[in-house]
Amino acid sequence: KTTPTCSVNNSPKTYTGSAIAATLACTVEGSVTNVKYNGTYLASGPTNVASYPVTLDFAPTDSTNYNSLSGASATPNSNFVINKADQTSLTVTAQTVINGTLFATLTPPGGLGTGTVSYTLVSAGTASCSVSGTNNSTLSYTSVGTCKVKATKAGDTNYNAVTSADQTFTVSATKTTPTCSVNNSPKTYTGS
Repeated sequence: KTTPTCSVNNSPKTYTGSAIAATLACTVEGSVTNVKYNGTYLASGPTNVASYPVTLDFAPTDSTNYNSLSGASATPNSNFVINKADQTSLTVTAQTVINGTLFATLTPPGGLGTGTVSYTLVSAGTASCSVSGTNNSTLSYTSVGTCKVKATKAGDTNYNAVTSADQTFTVSATKTTPTCSVNNSPKTYTGS
């Protein structure tokens, strides 16, 4: 009897947050059962990023001429790979403040996963900005002008890192409210 082989033919895949099953192709017709990923039976396939060695049981339709397989490794493509996904875009919201007012703490909408967000000062600019605090999320300045900041959200087990576009932060000059006063009072009535 001839021993058939089966291989994984839909690898690599990209992480989706849902289970993804390997598609197996065998050299002869038959039925594949008991597919295990890294030794664990998962009916719908694995979810997380990894390279999973695949084993399976196989019953050929023509059992007269072909052997059955039990716990056999898929060959030559024996691993089912799930790669990291890209995060959604990350943005930093630009801010404009009047000189003497603090910028709001930097918080970017976007990105996915559990990676830490940190900020980088792209250009101190004419406002002579600096970043400090937890993950550089506090933006400070010393003068009127502009500066640029970008955010990066680190990758994690399932997602690649993502970096935002540069954003311009503006410090406007202090607005002053003019005052008026009467400076020739009191006066004596003169009739004109």
